Amino acid sequence: ITAYGTVKIMVERYGEMEELWNHCYRVAVYASSIARRYSLRKIYEMVYSSSLLHDLGRVLVDFLSPELFDKLRDFSVEKNIPPDEFERFAIGTHHAEVGALMAERWEYPEAITETIRYHHSPDACRKKYTELVQTVYLANFLDDLDRGRASADYLSPEVINRFSLHSTDALQDLLSRLKEEFQKLSKEPD
Repeated sequence: ITAYGTVKIMVERYGEMEELWNHCYRVAVYASSIARRYSLRKIYEMVYSSSLLHDLGRVLVDFLSPELFDKLRDFSVEKNIPPDEFERFAIGTHHAEVGALMAERWEYPEAITETIRYHHSPDACRKKYTELVQTVYLANFLDDLDRGRASADYLSPEVINRFSLHSTDALQDLLSRLKEEFQKLSKEPD
């Protein structure tokens, strides 16, 4: 219900943010699929809504300066600077922290707030949320990688180990499978 209400507001008030919504939706589908593939049963209930909301802070950043976020990300990828480090340098904070503060203020469940805050730095989250945050992080990373907004060089070593993604082939294979599942879910019925 929380995710639905937030998404509804995003779509109604910020219709031009279709790319962000599509990204969040892909991450939610990918993360749910990853949770199933790796039998992460204890996160099934929270993984979809946490994924939909992981970029909540981007709504505010995009609202304040619509082109800034994309320019920051494109420049950081072009110059091979980790995007979250460059974002902190350029605007003094990170969209993940902005989103987590919003989630706290709106009294979202702790697991969702933790996921929003650490979806780019899963190794920093509290231990009880590690599976959830790492799953959303991986789904987000894979979508960014597919769209040319991330480099495999920056994938967390802990996430590589947890999900046994020790080669580029393993990473690409997982991404291909997730994209296939997403396409099947996204097809309109005949």
